[in-house]
Amino acid sequence: MATGTALADQAPLVGRFLQGGVSREGIREALVGRPYPPSQQRTRSLAALVAARLQQLALLTAASDQASARRA
Repeated sequence: MATGTALADQAPLVGRFLQGGVSREGIREALVGRPYPPSQQRTRSLAALVAARLQQLALLTAASDQASARRA
C-alpha cells in the first residue's frame, strides 16, 4: 500500500486533475486499476510507479482535451 511521501508528493498533481474535471474514480482507476508488481519484482520505487501512472493520466487527459477542442 502506498502511504506517506509516495502519495503526499503527488497531491498537487491530483489536485490539478480534480480541478480540471478528472473524476475521483478516474484517478483511482489510473492508480489501482491494474496491479503493481510485487515488491521483490520492482525495479522502481512505489513512489516512482505512482508518479508514472499519474503522468500517464496527465498525457491521456491532455490528449482528450486537445481532441475535444478540435471537434468544437
